[in-house]
Amino acid sequence: MVPLGTVRRDHHLSTTVDSIGPVRQPKGFVAHRERVDRQNLQPGDLLYFGASGKKITHTGIYMGDGKFINATTHLTPMVRIDDLNDAYWTKLLVAARRLK
Repeated sequence: MVPLGTVRRDHHLSTTVDSIGPVRQPKGFVAHRERVDRQNLQPGDLLYFGASGKKITHTGIYMGDGKFINATTHLTPMVRIDDLNDAYWTKLLVAARRLK
């Protein structure tokens, strides 16, 4: 983990895989997103984490080389870089999308 900054504690995202989109998305801002398999991730792909695909509780942006940037509001709010291959993130990754 590499801490990059702080995050407001009151921000939270909860959605479903079927309605995945950027946080605070203006209506019609992103109309096209394609599914991406983990082995085909490219920098800029959006990552969605949760206990299941029914409820997404965390998001990130893939940076390449197994790393992704994300913001946490739990315990120590910060923007950080994590390794997607860590067991914690591996079990929580439920979807990846690429903007067309």
